[in-house]
Amino acid sequence: MLNTISYVILMLLGIVFAILYPHYEVFLFVGIAVLFPALSFLASAISSIFVKVTIKGEERQIYKDEDCTIGIEIENRSFLPIHFCMLKYTYKYEIESKPIKGKLKFSLRGREKKVLSLNVRAQYCGTVLLLLKSITVKDSFRVFSFSKRVRKEYRQSIYPKLITLEMDVKDSVSFYNDEYDEFYEDHPGNDPSEVYEIREYREGDRLSRIHWKVSSKKDKYMVKEYSDPVVINAIIVLDNACQAKGKERVRQWGTLLEKAAWASYSLMQDKVSHYIYWFDGEQTKGERFEIRNEVDFAAVMSRILRCKPNEDTLGYQNYLLHSEQIKMYPNIFYVGEQNRLQLEQNGVDIKVVE
Repeated sequence: MLNTISYVILMLLGIVFAILYPHYEVFLFVGIAVLFPALSFLASAISSIFVKVTIKGEERQIYKDEDCTIGIEIENRSFLPIHFCMLKYTYKYEIESKPIKGKLKFSLRGREKKVLSLNVRAQYCGTVLLLLKSITVKDSFRVFSFSKRVRKEYRQSIYPKLITLEMDVKDSVSFYNDEYDEFYEDHPGNDPSEVYEIREYREGDRLSRIHWKVSSKKDKYMVKEYSDPVVINAIIVLDNACQAKGKERVRQWGTLLEKAAWASYSLMQDKVSHYIYWFDGEQTKGERFEIRNEVDFAAVMSRILRCKPNEDTLGYQNYLLHSEQIKMYPNIFYVGEQNRLQLEQNGVDIKVVE
C-alpha cells in the first residue's frame, strides 16, 4: 500500500513538473515513470497465471510433540522472474473452529521450481488440517498485485507415543460356543476340531496326537498340532464425546485418543484379541473394529485419529446397550466420561482406563 501511494505521488509530481517545465528531460522522466510500472504490471499478470502450487509428499507417521514438516512446491512455469510472491495458508486441528493464519514469502526465477517447508508443532493427537488459501504475485515495484485462489487441503494424523498399561483381563469364554469359526494362522493351540499342521514326533509329545495314517505312509511317527481359535473376550468402548471448546477441546480429544490407543496396544501386546467401539456422529451410527495383530491395530488407529467428537449422546447409549449387547463380554474397558454413569446404571460392568 505504501509503495502504491508513493508511486501515485511520484506520478503527480511528474505531471506537475511537465506542466511547469515543458522540457524534453521532464517528459522523458514522466514517460519512464509510466512505462516501467506498466511493463511490470503486465509481467506480474502473466506470471500470476503460470504459478503452480502443489503439496508434496504423502501422509506419514508423525507422533505427538514432534515437528510436522509439510513440503509445498511452487513452480513458475513462465520465463519471467517473480520478485515477490506470497502464499497465504491456515492450519488447525480438524475439530477446532478457529484456524491459525500464516504467510510464506518468496521469489522465483523464470522456469524455477522451489519447495518450501512449513513446520507445524504436533502438540496433541488427532488430525491437523492445512488449507492453502491463495497466492499473490507483485510487480518489481510492489505497486500492483494479482491474487488467485489455491484451495488445496492436506490432512496429517498425529499419532500417540505408545506405552503399555496394566490391563486387568479376566479369562472367560462363557459367552462363546464350543466350536469356533476362525483360527489363528501363525501359531498352534489346543482346539482338536481344527488341525494346524502335521509334523515329526518330538520327545515329550502326547501319544494321543500321533497321526497313525500319515505315520504309516512316511514310516516315522507324525503328530498333529491343533489350532488356536480366535476368541474375542475383551472390548474397548471409546466414548468419543467431547464438550469442551477451543484449545481445551483439542487437548481433551487428544487425551481420549491416546488412552484408547494405549489400551488397545496393551491388549494386543498381551495377545488379547478385542474390539474397539465408537460412535460416528456424522453418520449417526456405531462402529466396531476387530484387532488381533499389528496390521489391524495400525488400520484402526488411522481410522480413529480421523474420526470426530460425537454429539449424539442418546444415540451412542442406544447403540451400546441394545444393538451390540456389550454386557455379554467379560472384559469391557471404558475410555471417556460422558456415558460412564449411564452404562453403570444399566448394569454394564466397565473398567475405566485411567
